[in-house]
Amino acid sequence: MNPENPGSTESDNNGGRPGQWLGQIGQDARYAFRQFFKTPGFTATVVITLALGIGACTVVFTAINSTLLHPMAGEKTDRDVLLYETQLPQRPQMQLSPPTFIDLEQQAKSFEILAGWTGQSVTLESDSEPLQLRAAAITPKVLDIWGTQAALGRSFTPREFADRERVVMLSYGLWQRAFGGSPNVIGRSINIDDAPATVVGVISPRFARYGSDIELWMPLTFSDQQRTQQRGAHYLQTMGRLKRGVTLEQAQAEMNVFAANFARQYPDTNKGGGIVVREFGAYINRSLAPMLYVLLGVVGCVLLIACANVANLLLARATVRQKEISIRAALGAGHGRLMRQLLVESLLLAAMGGSAGILLAEWGLRFVRAFGPSAGTDLARLAYVELDPSVLLFTVGFSLLTGVLFGLAPAWLGSRVDLNEALKQGSRGSSDGGARGRMRSTLVVMEVALALVLLTGAGLLVRSFAQLAQVDPGFVPAQVATVQLSLNGKKYSNRTSRTQFADALLERIRALPGVEAAALTMLTPFNEPGYTTFELVDRPASAVERGAVFNLVTPDYFRAAGIRLLRGRVMDARDGVSGPPVVLINETFVKQYFPNEDPIGQRIDLHFNKGTGPVGEVVGVVRDVVQGNPGSPPSAQFYLPWATFPINRFMVMARTTADPAVLLPLIKSQVYAVDKDQPTDAARTLSDLMSDRLARTRLMLSLLVIFAVIALVIAGVGIYGVMAYSVNQRTLEFGIRMALGASRGDVLREVLLRGMKVVGVGLIIGLGASLALGKIVQSLLYHTSPRDPLTLAAIGILLFGVAFLACLLPARRATRVDPMIALRAE
Repeated sequence: MNPENPGSTESDNNGGRPGQWLGQIGQDARYAFRQFFKTPGFTATVVITLALGIGACTVVFTAINSTLLHPMAGEKTDRDVLLYETQLPQRPQMQLSPPTFIDLEQQAKSFEILAGWTGQSVTLESDSEPLQLRAAAITPKVLDIWGTQAALGRSFTPREFADRERVVMLSYGLWQRAFGGSPNVIGRSINIDDAPATVVGVISPRFARYGSDIELWMPLTFSDQQRTQQRGAHYLQTMGRLKRGVTLEQAQAEMNVFAANFARQYPDTNKGGGIVVREFGAYINRSLAPMLYVLLGVVGCVLLIACANVANLLLARATVRQKEISIRAALGAGHGRLMRQLLVESLLLAAMGGSAGILLAEWGLRFVRAFGPSAGTDLARLAYVELDPSVLLFTVGFSLLTGVLFGLAPAWLGSRVDLNEALKQGSRGSSDGGARGRMRSTLVVMEVALALVLLTGAGLLVRSFAQLAQVDPGFVPAQVATVQLSLNGKKYSNRTSRTQFADALLERIRALPGVEAAALTMLTPFNEPGYTTFELVDRPASAVERGAVFNLVTPDYFRAAGIRLLRGRVMDARDGVSGPPVVLINETFVKQYFPNEDPIGQRIDLHFNKGTGPVGEVVGVVRDVVQGNPGSPPSAQFYLPWATFPINRFMVMARTTADPAVLLPLIKSQVYAVDKDQPTDAARTLSDLMSDRLARTRLMLSLLVIFAVIALVIAGVGIYGVMAYSVNQRTLEFGIRMALGASRGDVLREVLLRGMKVVGVGLIIGLGASLALGKIVQSLLYHTSPRDPLTLAAIGILLFGVAFLACLLPARRATRVDPMIALRAE
């Protein structure tokens, strides 16, 4: 057999021995590489097309693998659950109270492990400046269920929990940042909130996907009062691992029994309450999952377009190589051998495309990681996605499957030749009719239809994002600097010390150049709001518990945030210091609770932690502001003076006439001037913080637009390739027609009509698919219909224009055919 032009032998036809078969595969591979080097343009086009499709799929699968399939750093199990309490209808989700947790830990039969933790802010003294850290006080089983091990030192011992010893474990990042990665940190005494604690271990760097903002761990033990008297204090986040064989439904049934017993035994705190068990992965990814699964469908369409394009190129190439294949068949190569040769070429192209796709995926993951906003948000987990062996295995297998997918039909059609007809044809190859022509037209229709679906989805999201960006948030985020503070330790254990610190700090900040207003607030306007219940004084009790979002602010908060007063007055420096508190409410509060009366002077009986709070008088009405996600409907909200309840964790806000980023270090310096040992945290501009709220939509928009543009380019290249090969095959026909009197315009029109007819069918099918699939993206849209006629028309015109250009270039080449040269060549 000639290795340059392999034919067939008897052993080929009968299968041969395994060694012979492998030798023939190697021979086919060497022959394929020689063909690739002879046509570098074709090879590069196929590899780049496949790399784009496979790389996009790898990026999205990596994100899904890291966040949805394997959200934990340790054991991969579907038995992990989260537990929370409810008191419907006003409190659909609350963390567990310590007595409830202890009862479940001791008595529940459904769980193999039950673990609880509570987040808090602590101050770490360091050699340079104090650090504000996010810490977690944990029960003994938390590290087991998180699958977290010590990279250095050890975990907590049972005795340290029982004796309430002051020991801590550091995150890997804090160990590197604050202690230089020194192994001598183990056994070292450090000061946490003005009290010494001993470092016993460093958490493995693999722990990052859940609770990624935690930098310090300490044992959590309960006092006798917490064990028995704090059923109304819901602050314990709880996670469990079901016993083997126990279903989620069985665990929920057991929790229903516990909840009913608690309601009978403790009616003051647990009446009407419940305990809910939720699957861990589904719960923590409830906002990420829809986005990632939509993107998985998108990249699947991109890969299908890429496969269709490559299949078209291979069909065209098989048409050009038909005489070569016919000669090999005439020399004895069987149909199976010819088909195997073409499949080997497809698989090698897929392997090269997959290798290039992995490189593109690594670049794409850097892009995704760059979009991860501050720790503590759902998108923060995307900052830790990375290629791992399972993803690489997926990419390799996917590449081979792709090679079979796009190579099977061209190999089947390309290896079936009519020797008599093929050998009679001229050197320019065979025509493009029959099964091959129909297959290539079908693939173009599919490319156009899928590209239209993706472009429509991207266009709808762009329009939706534009609508969202125009939403009036009710405040003015520009020119505002914010710094987070937590007053910890014995120094600030009472309200007087916290109030004195706040007064001194605000006085210094107001004196800074360019500062127009400075204030403290429990939370910024768009943060997830706090919630409490209340009663209206002198009104009959409502059958449905009344509730609203609340905030604690100092008097200048409304000037600093740019929130407009609509009626009455804002609070002043005297409010909240002595006497009953004053209350400001928003527009939605008025519509919901005082629809037909003057709200000024109304009195509200405030509740906190299910206890009875003071009675506040409404003195003003302010505009609604965005709470939670931008575009979400406003909630009823009221504001109380910070001096009434001077909490220890708050945000400093300062409005300036200068660049707010310049003001941030000045605010921090004023904090140190008041207390040199007081750390600061999260120094950001208000505009940057608000931008984080749009991060998910912006990431979705960016990726969808990128994938849609890739699909558009691939589809355009595919249409151009089909038309170019068609024109190339019909050169003799065009030469004869022009020799017989056909004008260049006739040829141009005929080629364009043939190409655009196929494109038109694809556009019609794509439009129908876009309308049918509109509900899938509807949840991602804001004030935009999935059937928006403007978007559909614009996208249709864009794709039509690209397709027209892709057809026009080969059509113009057909008009430049010289009849004499074409006839002489044949």
